[in-house]
Amino acid sequence: MSPGLVFDQVMRETTAGRFAGIFIVAAIGLVLLGAGAGATQAVAASPRAVLDPSFGEDGVLRLPAEFPPTANGVATADGGLLVSSGSGVRALDGVGAGSEAFGGVGSAAALAGAPGDRFVVTDLAFDSFGRLLVLGETLFPESENPSPPLDSGGRVFQPSAVRIVRLLPDGALDPTFGQGGVVETDLGLLPPRDTDGRRLGPRPAIEPTAIATDPRGRIVITGGAVIRLSDDCRGRDRVAPVPDSAGFVARLEENGEPDLSFGEGGVVGGSGVAGSPLGAGGLGNPLIDATGAITVRATSAYRCGYRNSHLGLARLTPDGPLSKGFGTGGTIYGPFRAQVETRDSAIVAMKELPRPRPEKEALRARLIRLRFPDTGLDGSFGDEGRTTVNFGRGVFTSIDSLALDRHGRILIGGRIGLDAKSSLVLLRVSKEGRWERDFGPQGRVVTPMPGLVEYGGSDMFFDPQGRLLVVRLYEGSSPTGGGGLLIARYLLS
Repeated sequence: MSPGLVFDQVMRETTAGRFAGIFIVAAIGLVLLGAGAGATQAVAASPRAVLDPSFGEDGVLRLPAEFPPTANGVATADGGLLVSSGSGVRALDGVGAGSEAFGGVGSAAALAGAPGDRFVVTDLAFDSFGRLLVLGETLFPESENPSPPLDSGGRVFQPSAVRIVRLLPDGALDPTFGQGGVVETDLGLLPPRDTDGRRLGPRPAIEPTAIATDPRGRIVITGGAVIRLSDDCRGRDRVAPVPDSAGFVARLEENGEPDLSFGEGGVVGGSGVAGSPLGAGGLGNPLIDATGAITVRATSAYRCGYRNSHLGLARLTPDGPLSKGFGTGGTIYGPFRAQVETRDSAIVAMKELPRPRPEKEALRARLIRLRFPDTGLDGSFGDEGRTTVNFGRGVFTSIDSLALDRHGRILIGGRIGLDAKSSLVLLRVSKEGRWERDFGPQGRVVTPMPGLVEYGGSDMFFDPQGRLLVVRLYEGSSPTGGGGLLIARYLLS
């Protein structure tokens, strides 16, 4: 769940940068759909997928979203949906109407946090007992950790902590977890240092990205923490230094206590480039196998540390060290944008291929399938473990989502264009690694969707009924900006 998160830029100029809007949309079919169309257009014969007319308005639901946004969702067993919306979680029933599920007063109070603080939801997940885990960060007043100002009026970073709320299936806070259902922790990470090496304030600056549970019910969290401020290596004049972050993986016991058997005090990374898997500035998209081994994806890398910091995949053993049998010393380098676990415990990961002339060349994506326990490429998939697809032309083209359907086929999601000319694009690859070129014209389904954010978060998943949902961010077109949460549900034949 929640692959894909809002930290997918190779470099972030600042950890304070956040996107204004939440956009959830799914689009699959053999026709083009207008972004504002109220009705589905005529479908060609033998459609592969259509908007679900029983959901929202002709398959689409639009909701306002608060700032800062997140683009995550999970499906409930009864056909409903939970979506993150800034500092809260919205519950929808099977037709897209508001629902009381998981909406108890206690849970709302827990999400609101203490007076003066803000809570931003970054991921949602169900555990094997049907309990909902809400991951986010508590943002404290910037005055507690003074950092240099930005031209926008904000600060280079904001002091923060990880907060996890666990709700029972009836929506009540789980009294067996943390303090009355809530865990708020700094994971033992230290505040950032300034350019002179001095600690800035009493709090760390942590950005959690994703949450998952392992077969023993332990909770795995990924993210990044600001470790220092440094001068820009590109030599440009700047009002403020650049924040450097270190990615981390943390594991908690089922009751919310740190799992001291994992890493150092329950954490791997988060303190420096050398101790972070891949030397990454952020980590996310955790996949956990039956043994408890954790495969994560780098969501950012240091522009100034190209020799020590890389985009790629890393695999940790159940107690935290890198798994030496995975790739080279536990890592595989590359601009991977998403990964998903198959039903036979393999991993399919997707990366972008280089485009020397993006204004003229189509974006291509390469999928690899890694088998376990030997972690080599699965030769039965595609061409000796690899499959390449042509995503589409356009400078502002990105791929960022993967989902697996009940037949083992792989859905690939992304976007093309910018502002009023942006579109959502989907492709499908068979279980055996064959690009299904009959899935829409030229093997692609393109849906015009104005306002898609260039570097927004995304999520794509199937519900228990086999219906597909795709999550994206968009910006409003009004003079005041804004944006919203758009949810579309699709039926696949």
